[in-house]
This record gives sequence, structure tokens and C-alpha cells, in this order.
Amino acid sequence: MKKHNFPYLCHFVLTSGVVLFLYSLWFLVLDRRFVFLYGHLHSTPFDFRTASRYWMTGLVANGVVLIAYTIVNLVIKKVRRDYQLPDWKVIWKYVCLILILPLFIILTFVGKPPTPALLSFWILVVLFAGLRLVLYASNFIVSNFRRSVWAFFDGLALLPILQLLPLSVDYGLRKSSPPVIVIVPLVTILIDLLWFWIMTLLYKRFKQPFTFSLNIFLSGLVSSYLLLPLLHYINSRPGHIRYISDSANFFANEIWLQVTTFLVVVAVLWLVGRWRKNNDFSRVKSLLLWLTIFTVVGYLVMGLTTGKETDICVCKDDQWVKQGNPSYKKPFNKECDILDKAIKGL
Repeated sequence: MKKHNFPYLCHFVLTSGVVLFLYSLWFLVLDRRFVFLYGHLHSTPFDFRTASRYWMTGLVANGVVLIAYTIVNLVIKKVRRDYQLPDWKVIWKYVCLILILPLFIILTFVGKPPTPALLSFWILVVLFAGLRLVLYASNFIVSNFRRSVWAFFDGLALLPILQLLPLSVDYGLRKSSPPVIVIVPLVTILIDLLWFWIMTLLYKRFKQPFTFSLNIFLSGLVSSYLLLPLLHYINSRPGHIRYISDSANFFANEIWLQVTTFLVVVAVLWLVGRWRKNNDFSRVKSLLLWLTIFTVVGYLVMGLTTGKETDICVCKDDQWVKQGNPSYKKPFNKECDILDKAIKGL
């Protein structure tokens, strides 16, 4: 093996090994009834709620990879001052090539119950898209640690919009509460602008270059959609097994609301860019386009996989009873309320 290829091999093995270990753990080793909360609130293995837990594994796994990969590289760089990270794009391409087949086999053929092929495809899309973000972010942190710290705190300003805005509007619509729909989003945006104003003063006070708008956006996405799901996973433990959150805890239930959330983020970043005189907004618009496409495709895949929210199987008297016309097979009766019964017994 050529000497200059050895660092790439190490990075492939580290990244692929972590991801493959986690998916083998979740889908083959641990009790999936607890990992994905089968039977909790009448959830079935492939209804609209549980199905989202499957692709949320990609976000949790990438949160783990981000932390592990970054720490290892920071330690190596501390020991070797001349250490240079391999090209993150090359690492990403090869990791995808290495993992796509074994992960698809685990998801679709080996695990029980086997995951529908379309849902398996979407799980891999989310995983690999998130992995691209992780490798870029890790490279940025290791190469520019001080700037990455500033970018991290800048990105935290976007958390209220990315998390509170869609959840509050969705709650207000379900409860028919106009004050929640209007007031909470406005307060959220004002909090974001206040945070950015404070950060702008700190940048000037410590004579630091402003973070590009694209990196602020990416930092907010990492914190909101990788680190928070990982934190939720670490702190969850029913039946002594940690479980994967469903997407409703982090994303809007409607396409238009999730896309609107991204639009509000871009509008805030545009305004902050005017304050700071940053002229790098074209890449932010490109990211918005990709996020919009990604969101639309994701909701369509989930709709085709799970059907309507009213098409479900409900657990009654320890038996699954169909309501509507669910697109998945009726689960085994032993999975009926398994989690709720286990929690009561703790």
C-alpha cells in the first residue's frame, strides 16, 4: 500500500466502523421493540411515528461520528503539529461505497421485522447526507479550531428558529390557538436577532473575522439535527435500553412548515449578513435549495411507506386491530404494548 494512502484507509476504517457498529447494535443485537418503542402509544413497527425513528438513526449515528472523529483528529494534531486531514470529500465517497451494501442488507433482509426497501433507501440517504455534513464540520473544527468555536456560538442563535418555530406553529394549529401561532414565532425571531447582535459585538470586541453565513447555517444544522438527537438518545432509557426519538421532536409534521422554517433561517442570515457586511449569500441559497428538495423527498417517501396517520394498527386487549388501511402488515401480538408494560414493571 502506498504511504500516502494509509491515512485515508485509517479514516475509512474509523468512520465506517463506528457507523456499522451502531446499525448492527440497533437493528440486530438490541431488542428493537425498545430501541424503536414498538407498542408505545399504540405504535407499530412501520406506522408514521415509528418509521421516522428508523431514519432518525442516521442523525444520531452522525452525532456520534462527529464527536468521535473530531476528538481523534484533534488528539493526533496535538501530538503531530504537521498533521493534515485527508480530503473529507474523498473520505465521504469511499465510506458511502463501503457501507451502502452491508447496511442495506442489515436493514432490508437481516433485521426482524425487515425494513421496506423504500424506507431502507431513505435511511441510507439521511445517513450519508448527514455524514457529508459531519466530515465537513469536523474538518473545519480541526483545521480552524478557534474559528469553529465562534461559528458554533453563532449557530446556536438558529436553534430557537429551527426547533421552537415549527413545533410552536404545529402545536398552535392543532389547538387552534392564534396567539401561539403568531406570538411565539415572533419572539423566537427576536431572540435570534438579539443573540446575533450580541455575537456581532463580541466579534468586534475581540477583533475576530466574522463567520461566513454558510458556516453559521451549517453550524445551526449540526447543533439542531445531529447533537440534539444524540443528546436525546443518550438521556433516554426505558427498559434499560436507550431509544431513538421520532422526528416530531425535531422537525415539523408538514412539508410547508419545515420549508418555511428554513426560509426564516435564511432571511435572518441575510439580515445579519447586512449588519456584518458579509457577501457570501449565494452558497446559503444553494443550501436552502438542497434542503427544500431533501425535505420534500423525505415527506413523500414517508407518505408512500406509512400511508395516512389514520391508517394504523391499534393495540386492544393484547391484540392488534387495524384501523383504516395501513400499508404494512399487522405486527405480532407479543409486541402489543410491550414497552408500556415494561415501563410499568420497572
